[in-house]
Amino acid sequence: MSKLYELSRVIMPNGAFLPLYEELFIRRKEKMCMFGEALTNVNVYEFDTWMNAFSSKIYHTYCDLGKLYLSLDIEGSYKVVVFGSELNDVFSRIDTTLLEQDCSGKSVIEIPNPAAYDGIAFKIFEAKDKPIKIKGGAWCTDKEPLRDNKLAVITCTFKREEYVTRNIALFENFLKENPSLKHKMKYILSDNGKTLPASLNSDNVNIHPNINAGGAGGFTRGIIEALHDKETFDRVLLMDDDVEIFPESFYRVLLMSDYLKEEHKDAFINGAMVNLYNKDMYFETIAVDNNYWVAHYYPPRSLFEYTNVLQVLNIPQGVQQGALGMKSAGWWYCSFAVDTIKDRGLPLPFFIRSDDLEWSFRNNDKAFIWLNGVNVWHAPFEWRCSKVMEIYFTIRNVFFARMLHTKDFKKNFRKWFWTRLNNVISTYDYTSAELFIMALEDILKGPDAFKVNPEEKFKELNAVQKQVKYIDCFDKAELEEVFYKKVHKVAGWRKFLYRITTRGLHCPDCFYEKEGKAIEWYPPVPDFIMIKEVKVYNVLTGKYEVRKLDKKKSLFYRQKGKALLDEIYNRYEELEKKAKTAFAEFTTEEFWRDYLGLDK
Repeated sequence: MSKLYELSRVIMPNGAFLPLYEELFIRRKEKMCMFGEALTNVNVYEFDTWMNAFSSKIYHTYCDLGKLYLSLDIEGSYKVVVFGSELNDVFSRIDTTLLEQDCSGKSVIEIPNPAAYDGIAFKIFEAKDKPIKIKGGAWCTDKEPLRDNKLAVITCTFKREEYVTRNIALFENFLKENPSLKHKMKYILSDNGKTLPASLNSDNVNIHPNINAGGAGGFTRGIIEALHDKETFDRVLLMDDDVEIFPESFYRVLLMSDYLKEEHKDAFINGAMVNLYNKDMYFETIAVDNNYWVAHYYPPRSLFEYTNVLQVLNIPQGVQQGALGMKSAGWWYCSFAVDTIKDRGLPLPFFIRSDDLEWSFRNNDKAFIWLNGVNVWHAPFEWRCSKVMEIYFTIRNVFFARMLHTKDFKKNFRKWFWTRLNNVISTYDYTSAELFIMALEDILKGPDAFKVNPEEKFKELNAVQKQVKYIDCFDKAELEEVFYKKVHKVAGWRKFLYRITTRGLHCPDCFYEKEGKAIEWYPPVPDFIMIKEVKVYNVLTGKYEVRKLDKKKSLFYRQKGKALLDEIYNRYEELEKKAKTAFAEFTTEEFWRDYLGLDK
């Protein structure tokens, strides 16, 4: 047989995943079945899992492969069953047995017609009285790689030592176990907090102290360092700092990039975000345009189920081609070619929020690829509430990203912004309302808003956010009550009174209830309707803030917001022209070196 080349290795779970999350890798069952020539008690090891199934149709769509093989390294005698799976709108999933084979020791099995199946997986049967030892395996091809790419994994961090030091250790250990990869990938960290010890540097890991220019500034610093590294990198992988990593996924990205067809050599290869606190719960791989923001194509679901694994991989080609508008890949795990940076420029100085959205929109003509077993575990957004991030940076940056890349955004932006402003006012979040007004005022400054010192700007914004006083809640039952509570049911007469008195602003206080409760992440407006005071909880931190109705503030922020939105609308063409002119400047290395103070 000709030489085989790995595409994706079969991975067994380590201690970090045992026993709760073992089924991300392998499922173990017992049954009676024919084994050899007799009915036998057997153990069944199922590899139709998130980590070990082969997303065959994706590989064959974007990669130039030869024949597909399953290579197994197992001590003892066993039976292998390989099956292909297709998603069907009516039957959900249809499995077809491709082959059954009795094996002993190392085996190489050719897979028939692999391009026909969404996923290919296998099961191993062992006789209970003759246990085997599974040492490893891989999905392979007999075609030599088209390229020999090198990968720079780039993270920016701000005082997240607990995550970063653990991930560095995992990366270093991975290269120690895989010495052939030592000169094919490097971990580059932009330390925006300047708190990581220099002792973490090594041949495999480079740490660069950086000003706090947010995620955009940190990632761009990492990209610049990768461009000028003594190694010549072909691809970069941008990855959040507050994650748990799986270094094998870096290798899978690198392997796939070596086989990408010529027309897809600059494709994005994206990793999924999976819940850090519930490690089987998928959240998102790519998101699709919803005219204002973006939304995940599939809602969250458990990756223990093979059907769910196939579904999250099955995002139609029409989405790739823009049938639902533009697509977006989050920088929690996003890999793209260095040539893309050379061709399209560096990211915009957005500090944080929408930097990845603008980069995705800028590169929407490229294919976005996603694979099972390529992910990070990330804390859900709803437990990491930041008014500065969710309000100021989102409003300001979305406006400029959309103005650059979305036709007719002028027709729609006022409706979206007005709805968001009304929401924060109606939930008595006057701190967010203040940040919202600051964002609108900075939109009117045009590109000059992005030229200010990012550290000083963040201090200014953070000072506003710190006006909120959080109180520790020591009652576990109270936190659980809020976590599971349903949206407050408002009586019909109260809804009517609320509506005819301009959201209660002209309603006598005697008609208001005294207090209520709500959860912090985008709390529903009904939890505040005709209620004077609401405790708003973050159940992860165990803290709450007390929000009180202030009719004067509510009226002021609505009037101020409307006036600013009208002014932005009237000056839209002027702002658009300035933004497009500044875009050419902001995406250059010269601008970024000055912005980050690299030559000082």
